[in-house]
Amino acid sequence: MEEHQRKYQGAMMPGEGSLPEGSPRATFTTGAAVVPLEDGKPLAREEFLKRPESERTEIESKRLEIMKKVDETYTYLRELEKDIGEKMKEIELKAGPFAIERPFDEVFKKYAEYPEIIRFSD
Repeated sequence: MEEHQRKYQGAMMPGEGSLPEGSPRATFTTGAAVVPLEDGKPLAREEFLKRPESERTEIESKRLEIMKKVDETYTYLRELEKDIGEKMKEIELKAGPFAIERPFDEVFKKYAEYPEIIRFSD
């Protein structure tokens, strides 16, 4: 479980394999938008359109590259969440019998000489 948490946090935090530090990004509940930054602030659409075509093309190319990484990260996180959900179900299925068997083991030992009591509990 801890391994899954480390993977999830690693995918969400900047670092190796994630978006470069300072990359333009904004996260929304429906996904992410990648916007160009100028002096650490989002570049207004009007200002972007005033730039030479070659600069806009370069910015758009970088934006698409970053969006691809964002999409890959979201896909990875969905797979990780699915794995975590499956692991949690396994843990829940094991926890029930574990919690119940111990007290019954003591009762079975106590009444081992009375087979009818043991059969009744089966």
